[in-house]
Amino acid sequence: DNKLLNISLRNPKYDVVQPNDLYSMISISALLSIPLNQIKHFMQLTDVVLFFQLFPPAKELFNLLKNTKFRAFFTQWMETLNITCKRHYLLGPKLNEVEKVMRVKIYVFYLSISTRIQVSYLSSTLDIKYETVLHDIEELLGKRKANFVLEGDIISYRKRSIINDIATILQSNE
Repeated sequence: DNKLLNISLRNPKYDVVQPNDLYSMISISALLSIPLNQIKHFMQLTDVVLFFQLFPPAKELFNLLKNTKFRAFFTQWMETLNITCKRHYLLGPKLNEVEKVMRVKIYVFYLSISTRIQVSYLSSTLDIKYETVLHDIEELLGKRKANFVLEGDIISYRKRSIINDIATILQSNE
């Protein structure tokens, strides 16, 4: 809503939430909620174009995602939003959770275009610690019951059978 963006036209001296804090929150919300395959369309919306004029770091981040430059995206994230968010009383406590959701969103993209991928490849390509990627992937596959299996360093596509799921449940109930 572009009326919300008019906060930058007010005198921020007495405001609890500064314009850059608000813009960071809007950016994070959009980054987390817009599917990667919808980013190009999202960036062309009239209110979003206005927002990008008011807060160019958001445009840079969205462009990096649109162009699948994920490593550069994470670098830019750390240099812009992360710095603002760390010091903010509302955003700071949730920063680790937000970063994790963004990482998982990008892992899901890689998994959607691959039938087999290495955790070490994701780690080096995205410049994220191996242990972090491994933990995120284990948690993702455990929660989602996805058609992927993690064996050592390899994530592989495996069509799940509903019968296997039932057999596993019956075994655990035994």
